[in-house]
Amino acid sequence: MPPAPARNRAATLLPVLIAAVILASQLLVKPVVGLADNGDFVNVTRPFQLEPADGRNLYFDYIVPQWRYQPSTPPTVRLITSEWLLIAPGYALSRLFAGGWYDLRWAGLTHMLLFLWAVWLAAPLVARLPGWRPFAVWAAILALFCDVACFSVYNSFYMDAASVLFLFLSAAFHARLIRGEGNSRRNAWGLVAALFLFLTSKVQHAVLLPAILALFVLDTRLRSRFSRRSLAGIAALYLLPVAGMFLHVPRSYSTYAAYNVLFTALLPHSPHPTQVLAEFGLPPELEKLSGQSAFAAQSGLNDPLYLERIHRSVTHTRLLVYYLRHPDAAVFMMKTALAESARERPPSRGNFARETGLPPQSRSRAFAVVSDLRSSAFANRPWLYAAYLVTVAAAACWYARPSPAASAMLLVAAMAAIEFFLGALADCQETTRHLFLFRVLMDLALVSIAVFLPARHLPSRREGSS
Repeated sequence: MPPAPARNRAATLLPVLIAAVILASQLLVKPVVGLADNGDFVNVTRPFQLEPADGRNLYFDYIVPQWRYQPSTPPTVRLITSEWLLIAPGYALSRLFAGGWYDLRWAGLTHMLLFLWAVWLAAPLVARLPGWRPFAVWAAILALFCDVACFSVYNSFYMDAASVLFLFLSAAFHARLIRGEGNSRRNAWGLVAALFLFLTSKVQHAVLLPAILALFVLDTRLRSRFSRRSLAGIAALYLLPVAGMFLHVPRSYSTYAAYNVLFTALLPHSPHPTQVLAEFGLPPELEKLSGQSAFAAQSGLNDPLYLERIHRSVTHTRLLVYYLRHPDAAVFMMKTALAESARERPPSRGNFARETGLPPQSRSRAFAVVSDLRSSAFANRPWLYAAYLVTVAAAACWYARPSPAASAMLLVAAMAAIEFFLGALADCQETTRHLFLFRVLMDLALVSIAVFLPARHLPSRREGSS
C-alpha cells in the first residue's frame, strides 16, 4: 500500500490531468471545438488589429480558426476588458514567430491553462476532504466545468471566457485562504487580483462590485489579512476602473439592449402596444416596428427622424420604472429568460470550422452529458428550472453555514441573482449566452453542496505561513 503522501499527490494530480486531457482533446486537437462569433469578437480583436485570415467572418455558422494581423485595420477600443491580457501572449508569439498569423488555438491554450491553474490551486483542498467526498467533488467539477457548454467559449474571443476563468481563480484563492492552504498573504493578494480581473472582464459583470466589496466586510478571515488603509486601497482599485469602464461604454451600446427589450419583447406581447410606447414617451406610429430588433434594417435606430428621441426615451431606467408599474411584464421576461438559460448552450452557434465539412451551426456532442440532461429536463419547464435553481442556492447557503465559507456562499447566491435579473430584464437577445456566468455561479454552488453536505465543515488545519 503506498504511503499517505504518495496517495495525496496522486489525488491532487490525477483530476488535473483528467481535466487537461478532456480540454486539450477538444480545444487543441483538430477538429477543434469553439464558439462561433455573433459580432462581439471585435471587442477583443480590434485592439490587436486581428481579422479573419481569409477576410470572411462566418458569423454564427462556423468558428474561424485562422486570424491575421492587419496593419491597415485601425485599432479601436469599443469596450474595455481584461480578456486582452489572455489574448496578448498568443498574439505576441504570433507576431514574433508566425508573421502575424494567429491560430485560435492560442486563445484555447491560454484559457485552458488558466482553468487548470484554478483546478490545481483547489486540488489540495479537495484531497483533504474525508471519506467519499473527494470523489463526489471531483466528479462534480469535471462533469460541470469540463462540459462543452462551459469550455467551448475558450476557443473564442468572447469576453465571457475571462469572466468565468477569473471567477474560478477567485474561488480557488478564497478557498485556500479560508482553509489555510499555502501562504495566506499570497492567497489574499491572489484573490484581490483575480477579483479585479473578473470585474474588469466585461462591463455587465462590473455591477457585481457591491457584492464583492461586501465579501471584504462580511468575511472576517479575509478582512483580517489587510489593514484599513489596504482595504481602502482595494476599494479604490476596484471602483476607479469599473467607473472608467462604464464611462467608456458607447451611448448606443445600452440603447441597443433596452430597445430590443421594448420592441422585440414588450410590444409584441402587450395587448395595448401604443400605451406601452406612451409610457416610454414614444409616438404611436412606432408600433409598426414591433418585433424588429435594434440590428434590423427597419430598426428605429436607423431612422434619423426617431434616433435621438429613442436614445433619450428608451433607457434601462425607464425599463425599471415600467417593470415596477407592470410586474406581470417582469414575470414574463423572467419566465422567458429561465427557458432560454435552461437550454444551456447558445442556439444557432456553430462549434466547428467550415473546413470540417459539417453543416452550418453544427454543435459538438462530446462531453455534453450534463448540459444535455439539464436542457432536456428544464428547457420547456421554466418554473421547474426556477425551483431547481432556488433549491441549489438555498442548499449551498444552508450547508455552508457553520463553515468559514458561509459568506462566500451568500456572495455566490447574490451574484447569481444579480446576473440573472440583469440578463432577464435588461436585454432579451442572446439570453442563453448572457446568462452563462449565472449558470457557472449556480454550478459553483452545486459543487459546494458536494463539499459540505455530509459533514458541513472541512477538517481544521493550521494557517499557512504568512
